[in-house]
Amino acid sequence: MENWSLQMALHDNSQNCEFLVVNHDRSGRSQLHSHQFVEIEYVLRGSLIQIINGVEYHVQRGDIIYLNVGDCHEFKKASPDSDVDVVNIMFMTNQFFKGVDAFETAPAPGNIIRPQNADRIEIENLIMMIDQEYNTCDRFTELILKNLVMSLVCILIRHSIGGHERKYSKEFERIINFVDNDFSSACLEKTAAKFGYNSSYFSRFFEKNMGINFSSYVAEKKINLSKDLLVNTKDPIDVISYKCGFNSQSAFYRMFQKRTGMTPKKYRQLNKIQ
Repeated sequence: MENWSLQMALHDNSQNCEFLVVNHDRSGRSQLHSHQFVEIEYVLRGSLIQIINGVEYHVQRGDIIYLNVGDCHEFKKASPDSDVDVVNIMFMTNQFFKGVDAFETAPAPGNIIRPQNADRIEIENLIMMIDQEYNTCDRFTELILKNLVMSLVCILIRHSIGGHERKYSKEFERIINFVDNDFSSACLEKTAAKFGYNSSYFSRFFEKNMGINFSSYVAEKKINLSKDLLVNTKDPIDVISYKCGFNSQSAFYRMFQKRTGMTPKKYRQLNKIQ
């Protein structure tokens, strides 16, 4: 896997804006690589399969892909014969946000952002302005680009935070249903990515709305299932440990005793149905 610098992203581009690159990718395919810069991709035409940090997403016209420093990704056309056009905006965060306190505490947008209606029009217009200004390249270009890109990132952060919170009931219900249906293998990072969240923001979002952090919620679901299996089946304890998603029997014993005050064997003996 390659680690791309911003200079590598310039390729044969004649522009002299080393802190920012804007281009159109119509090839519809890339090799797996990681970033030393931030990249914002906007799908103008067609549909793609994006694989980001091992999670696969289907993206199409109007979707935004936000890739942070260190993210690993690759993409390909959803259909081999389809036409695609993706606007890529790549920049160094230290060049754009140096000394801007708000960006140091704000959560990064999720990897996948799907704005709707007026939001989508506003974001697309801003991206097109960045694209046009980048190709103007006069003495005002650098200042204008910095302001446009900062505005774009602010809007994406606002959308990621405010947008998700506004539709909390429906979205959070989907998250809980997903976790409840597969808690034995649930992972915070992959769950966050599936729903388009940054993992650190998702952790806070989950705890705020559930009143319990993600790992504790999953642990509680696993222990409750194990209690049911201990009482209502004759499965050996190592089999129950595996069914509940524990990596080892010793890890299961530690968590079970911590949460119940007794070993699984003792719990089974005390609660066995006669």
